[in-house]
Amino acid sequence: MANLYFHNPQTNERSLKSMHLKLSIGAAGAVTLARGINIVSAVKSGVGEITITLPKFASFVGAKCILEALAAVDDSYQVKSVDAEAGTIVLMTKVAGVAADLASGSILHVELLYKNTSVAN
Repeated sequence: MANLYFHNPQTNERSLKSMHLKLSIGAAGAVTLARGINIVSAVKSGVGEITITLPKFASFVGAKCILEALAAVDDSYQVKSVDAEAGTIVLMTKVAGVAADLASGSILHVELLYKNTSVAN
């Protein structure tokens, strides 16, 4: 295997944190946290809703979601709510534009960006 050199990504945001999660979807949309260091929990909290809990943080910057599934899905995602003090982020999963649980056997890859300091730069 070739030597691969990976370097820290750079940003002009002070204390920007990137958290990667792998969420396995089970029967009836049940969520299991398959990967996520320092994540307290990830659970289905309603139809098409996934509540992710991590230690409290200063501010939310963004999220990216990628679905790994056997069949093509007309999927989209939105951040429904953020509570930095409680450390919770609620994601809404949509299929064909309507809030819906993802199919059993699917895997949702999530990247969360947040800051753990209130310092702007």
